[in-house]
Amino acid sequence: MLLSWLIEEPKLFVQIREWVKPEDFEEGLYRTVAKELYDQLDRGDLEPARIIGHFEEVEDQNKVASMFQTSFGSKIENDEKKKAITDLILKIKEHSIERQAGQITDLNELQKLVQQKKMLQGAVNLHIS
Repeated sequence: MLLSWLIEEPKLFVQIREWVKPEDFEEGLYRTVAKELYDQLDRGDLEPARIIGHFEEVEDQNKVASMFQTSFGSKIENDEKKKAITDLILKIKEHSIERQAGQITDLNELQKLVQQKKMLQGAVNLHIS
């Protein structure tokens, strides 16, 4: 859903990229889509069709297209939108930290991840208009 929101409201990217990186997404389709989307948004050249076309398999193209078809429109108030996006950011980051923690063998690296997780709570502050 976060990727859909970025397609619908690219101006949110400046704030969201501060918290969520493509590497925070699950490996595979979502991470690849996130990398492509972030690259396009960094260049100021957003073309969702090009992201869809990046995938060779029709099944993958359909999955990506369905990701982008979620529309929030004006159905949601700014306060609700801020809370929903903040919740998505926290979920993505928490999963990313948990995934990384499962792969770490160095205690110092694990402590850094624990600190990151603590910093996340209450730290995400979006300005949505």
